[in-house]
Amino acid sequence: IILVYCFAKDYNVVHAPNFAHQLVLDFEFTFPLMVVLKHFPWIFRPLVLLGEISKWFSTRKEGRWGDIVQMTSAQVDELVTKPELLESCGHETIYHHLLTPHPEKGELGEVPSKKNLIEEAQNLLAAGSDTVGNTCTIGTFYILNDPAIHQKLVEELKDAWPDKDNEMSYTALEKLPYLVRPLSCL
Repeated sequence: IILVYCFAKDYNVVHAPNFAHQLVLDFEFTFPLMVVLKHFPWIFRPLVLLGEISKWFSTRKEGRWGDIVQMTSAQVDELVTKPELLESCGHETIYHHLLTPHPEKGELGEVPSKKNLIEEAQNLLAAGSDTVGNTCTIGTFYILNDPAIHQKLVEELKDAWPDKDNEMSYTALEKLPYLVRPLSCL
């Protein structure tokens, strides 16, 4: 969801059997180390010296963080060289904002470097993966445990999306009144 919405590129993560897409597995594998390195950055150097870091950051067939870096780097390269691609996205992405200069913000309003764009993309992927997954899980739990809410939501989705074989756009889903209704209104 974060990939499609923020970066306008569908890697078909949600269509993978058992949601076991390699990108998801790579994030799950590397995320614990990211948390440790965030709080104890000095650990990185001994891991490199011991040769242990390659297990986490290699670009081997199994993937891992190195593939995530390559994926975001390729997308940044493409958008920096062809910014007109942003016009065909269908909705705003994070790159619409990051690649647009904002001179009124002074130095903070400059277009970030390629390195910073890649790091920003990776931060969004990491931050969005766990939080979106947890939010969806909790939301689904409460919807399934409240028959009235479940019934209203199912009815609205059936009316708006009568043929499940046809994809429904995010824009159309965002316009469904009950689905996007604030919790305080339920």
